[in-house]
Amino acid sequence: MHARCRAGRSSSPATSALGIRFAPDDADARTEAEEAFREQIGVLWEAGADLLPFETFSDLEELLIGVRGAACATCPSWPR
Repeated sequence: MHARCRAGRSSSPATSALGIRFAPDDADARTEAEEAFREQIGVLWEAGADLLPFETFSDLEELLIGVRGAACATCPSWPR
């Protein structure tokens, strides 16, 4: 259990959508989005976030890209 949680405090900043609509053949945009999520979530994780909720996503593909970015940021050995 995280130390802040044991002390009665927890941190759960939300991760929100980037608002990007991906063209079917734009792999570069998907890669950049995953890197943006990985960077954002990595900072939150290193700062001690206890929970990383995803909210305000209306595009399933963007949500899945965010989850992959989170997995890479919090568990580098997670398969991509």
